Amino acid sequence: RGTLYLNREEIAAHLVACSSRGIQASFHVIGDGALDEVLAGFDLAAEQIGIAKLQMCRHRLEHVEMVDEATRARLLQYAIMVSMQPVFDQAWGGSNGMYIQRLGEERAASMNNLSAMLSAGVPMVLGSDAPVTEVDGWQVVRAGMNMNNTDARISARAAFLAQTRSTYRAMGEMNPYAGQLVIGAPATFAVWTASELAVQTPDVRISSWSTDARAGTPMLPVVDQEIPQCLRTVRAGVTLFNALEPSESA
Repeated sequence: RGTLYLNREEIAAHLVACSSRGIQASFHVIGDGALDEVLAGFDLAAEQIGIAKLQMCRHRLEHVEMVDEATRARLLQYAIMVSMQPVFDQAWGGSNGMYIQRLGEERAASMNNLSAMLSAGVPMVLGSDAPVTEVDGWQVVRAGMNMNNTDARISARAAFLAQTRSTYRAMGEMNPYAGQLVIGAPATFAVWTASELAVQTPDVRISSWSTDARAGTPMLPVVDQEIPQCLRTVRAGVTLFNALEPSESA
């Protein structure tokens, strides 16, 4: 049992107030009880201002760990952005983890299903919930590829995009190139070490991805053994951090 800090009427009032001003609302939602309550709040808000107005603001839910198929459909209905943390599963999932100890095997197995969320079309971004887990985007990629429930796993590219391009979409960024390293995009990027580049996919879905270089599938650093280290960060053309030698920078 968790603690409910807001009831559906209070949630609806906040959604109506934010939506009327074009502001993204956000709620901290971990368990299924909290998710049921917040979606009931969306239902009440929709009765007042309509579904379309709710969809336009990209309202966001943090964590969203306990979701079934019917609930995913309701998240999609309101175009709700879910912000999830794969490293939670690494820390507390598995046969002897906190999830199974407190919730039982059946309920724990359905938690943090990243693949099901993406397959349903629910907008998703990934993060760390720092300081709960360390700020490390490549650890998030590794965790997303190695979820304890094999059906919940996603590819390295999906996990990478959920921390780059998707986050700009979640914030309402209108530049279609934001979050990508392409001509026409803002010069916002990071330079990383990479001992090896590859097309990385969950083993159970490898047949759906071409690992042949001729297919042009973008490669990413292999994170199985070594986590890349950041050498430089640039935001909108301004260097914020640089660990490269002058000769390397040139």
